[in-house]
Amino acid sequence: MQNRKYSYTWDDYPLEVPITLKQSTEVTVEESVHYHVVGEEAHDEWIYDSPHGEGTFRLGPNRQYSTISMFHQLHCLRIFRGAIASGPDYPMKLQRQHLEHCLNYLREMTLCSADLTLEPGDFTQRDFDLHRTGATHMCRDYRELYRLTENDWVECLHFDIADNVEALTRRDIG
Repeated sequence: MQNRKYSYTWDDYPLEVPITLKQSTEVTVEESVHYHVVGEEAHDEWIYDSPHGEGTFRLGPNRQYSTISMFHQLHCLRIFRGAIASGPDYPMKLQRQHLEHCLNYLREMTLCSADLTLEPGDFTQRDFDLHRTGATHMCRDYRELYRLTENDWVECLHFDIADNVEALTRRDIG
C-alpha cells in the first residue's frame, strides 16, 4: 500500500484495509459436517464466521466507517442460507432486493478473485459423502484480518464508552 496521507473525508481514504496478509496459505476444500443450511446448529455455525462488529472497520481521525469485503461476502452467504432454510415462509417481497444485491455482489467478487486453481474431475459427478476432499487452493491467510477487525471493534467500543461518559459528565456538570 502506498504511504500517502488521506483526509478520510468523502472518498479520500484507502481502498483496502492497511494490512499485509500472507499470500501463500494452502486451503484444501473439503465437505464439512458443519455449515448445514438447516438444523439446530446451522444459524450458530454460519454466524461464527462473523467477528464482533460484523467485519466493520474504522479508519482515520474521524473513524471513517467501512465494511471489509470478505465479511460482506460472508454476510451475503448467511442471507442465502436464511432464505433457503426459511423455505416458502421467507419474506421474499421484503428481502428480494437484498438477495439480488448479494447474488450480484458475490458474482462480482468471484470474478474479482479469479482463483486459477484447477479442480480435477467433474464436480457434478462427485459423491460428496464419499469424496469429501477437493482441490487445494492458494489463498490469503485471513486469520490476521479477523484479529485486526476484532481489535478495532474493541477499540471502538472503548472509544464509544469513553465518549458517552464524557458527554454524560459534561451534561451533569453543565
